[in-house]
Amino acid sequence: MTITSAIRLLVGSAALCAAGIASAQVSGAIFTTTPNGAIVNENVHYTAKADVFLSGGPGPNAPPGAAGLPPGEYYFQVTDPSGKTLLSTDTPRNRCVVIGNGGYMIGQRCGSAYGPGTHLLNAKSGGAAQESVVQLIPFNDTPNNGGVYKAWMTPVGAYVGNIDVSGAQNCGNGCFHGFVPADSKTDNFKVRDVTTYCVTAWKFLEDKKTGTVPTGGWPIVFEGNVLHTNDQGFVRICELVPGTYAISEELQPDYELAALEINGDDVQPPSVTATVTVGKGPAADRNPIVVWTNRSVLDSGCTKNCYYK
Repeated sequence: MTITSAIRLLVGSAALCAAGIASAQVSGAIFTTTPNGAIVNENVHYTAKADVFLSGGPGPNAPPGAAGLPPGEYYFQVTDPSGKTLLSTDTPRNRCVVIGNGGYMIGQRCGSAYGPGTHLLNAKSGGAAQESVVQLIPFNDTPNNGGVYKAWMTPVGAYVGNIDVSGAQNCGNGCFHGFVPADSKTDNFKVRDVTTYCVTAWKFLEDKKTGTVPTGGWPIVFEGNVLHTNDQGFVRICELVPGTYAISEELQPDYELAALEINGDDVQPPSVTATVTVGKGPAADRNPIVVWTNRSVLDSGCTKNCYYK
């Protein structure tokens, strides 16, 4: 272990004690659950990584009055079963949650010093007021042949590393990407081997002088969630199970819709809304590509050799 890692471990332990959480004595438990928190550790229900949520508190089979997690702010991560391979792809700051006075996770964001945390929080079905569960994605596929993953949770004061850096961090022997086992709670889970798919939406603007160019920052609505095209002109939504999905573009003022294509086929009449089928049909169409082309109604700067009239 390096001197820097040793110092970080000592500082983390001191912060834990200052917060009233004794090192190596984090009570309670964590356990994976479904999106509404109704089913605990029910691996047959995890058909996709997006279905896996994390809950914290007394163990699922604990007697009434059993201790929950100590109140405070916590980080979580996903690794392979050994803990050696970090699978979470965002920063620890984004993976911050709050445990309330009842010893369970609540629907409240962390403070700016350690968070705030960006993962989806859902109310727990049948839970206490404010009791919540948190979605674990984004995380990479496990290298484990059995499809097994390990979820971790540790108090922010026990974390050893840089909370603003994504990817693996070397925090010394006996420490796993900032998480010390003695100061952490873990739970293994398995995601059924189900192939997932993506939808890609492109946005182009036609200009009489320059032709058709991809456009970044254009709002695309997927299943009610507003996303924006990147600098290359597209947005990609992945981890989708087979089915039909609604996608649309938000037409901006002074623009009109010129064309809509789905998987290379021209859609007539073009529309700002579309329904795409994912994971079905010919292999080339299972990851749909949607292309919208707009033009400005104010574009009158070309009178000769124009790309369109």
